[in-house]
Amino acid sequence: MADMFPKSLPTTFQYLQQALIRKSRKQYDKTKEW
Repeated sequence: MADMFPKSLPTTFQYLQQALIRKSRKQYDKTKEW
């Protein structure tokens, strides 16, 4: 479990980052439409 943690952490961080990027992209598209 201990040596699994460091491996799974970056993946979670990447997932969160991608989710944030998608969110901001959606908002950006909305502002472009106006």
